[in-house]
Amino acid sequence: MKRGNTRPTAPRAIARRLLAYAAAAAILFAGGSGVALADDEADLEEVAGATSWQVQPSGADGPGDRTYFVYRLDPGSAVEDVIAVTNHSEHDIDVGLFATDAFNVPESGAFDLLATGVAPADVGSWVTLPVDRITVPARSRVDVPFLVRVPANATPGDHVGGIVTSLVTQGTDDAGNAVLFDARVAVRMYATVSGELRPNLLVDDVESTFELGPDNLTGTLTVSYTIRNPGNVRLSARESVTAQSIIGTQIGSAEPTEIADLLPGAEVQREFTIESVPALVRISGVVELQPVDAGGVLDDTVELRPVVQAAPVWAVPWLVLIAVLVVVTIVVLIVRARRRRWRRMKEQLAAAQAAAAAVASPAEAGEDAATGEGTEAPQPAVPAAEAPVPAAPSPEEDSAR
Repeated sequence: MKRGNTRPTAPRAIARRLLAYAAAAAILFAGGSGVALADDEADLEEVAGATSWQVQPSGADGPGDRTYFVYRLDPGSAVEDVIAVTNHSEHDIDVGLFATDAFNVPESGAFDLLATGVAPADVGSWVTLPVDRITVPARSRVDVPFLVRVPANATPGDHVGGIVTSLVTQGTDDAGNAVLFDARVAVRMYATVSGELRPNLLVDDVESTFELGPDNLTGTLTVSYTIRNPGNVRLSARESVTAQSIIGTQIGSAEPTEIADLLPGAEVQREFTIESVPALVRISGVVELQPVDAGGVLDDTVELRPVVQAAPVWAVPWLVLIAVLVVVTIVVLIVRARRRRWRRMKEQLAAAQAAAAAVASPAEAGEDAATGEGTEAPQPAVPAAEAPVPAAPSPEEDSAR
């Protein structure tokens, strides 16, 4: 049986102490699952009467440098580890202790854990704790051992959850009704099961809308889309959302952001707004995601390629377009009117020239007749040549014959 893997997922230094004040971290049982995670940074403050505690990975020598529980395991294997619960309060605390699964909040992509009372179906169900409640004396720490046993049929890839401590208190809401508050502090757990790793990130349902501004020259472009992780590896994603013209020129951009931890099977809705985008009739909202290996489990030979999707939208400056159409219409009408006028002038000129020619022809004929010039007198017709008729013979010629 293996002992806990002490390798953290990131080299950055993260504050080790976390205080969870019941009033600040409290949520209604009927509400969301809101969890304060042990990697969140918090200042260690002395607050009289406040209940505060901390959870973190531990071991035989107490808490070390680990931020999360991180394991690389084979199907059917098991690992033992320890979680430390430290009470910073001046009084004893009694907290619930359980393991559960993680998910991404669909509206923001934030990391969260299932609500108290919801049974886990993944890595949370692999964890066996010796107790479900512990009492931690004031200004003390309690180490709790636990076991993670991977099912033999566990699928390859990342399985993410956490071990949660929960403090339930009774209070009243703004209306004076009695309610139960659940203040929770947890440590994340990342278990990577050996086998084929299939990183994948998709951008779907990209939609662009454009609202023309009061100047009728620019407007606001809103781009919404859904990010999905259908693979079996958790990924981070650097987002870039831009506005582009029909020829691909960038004409606006949103502030670049990053989603830190997209879990396998996660689906997150995103929306960005770009102001002062030129209304160039036809534009596009372009989404580009650059996947990043969040857990460092992929080989260097695996190439994570950018994912690019675009959604075109009409961005018509209507008043400007109407003005242009009016100007074009006026120009066309002027050109047509000038062409008609020139056509009429040519027709009139041709008619005048024809009339002048018709008047000039008889006058010239009369002048020629008076002067004898210009034309010749008609000659009498010459009859066609006729064949000669032989003359009748004389009496002498006839007697001689």
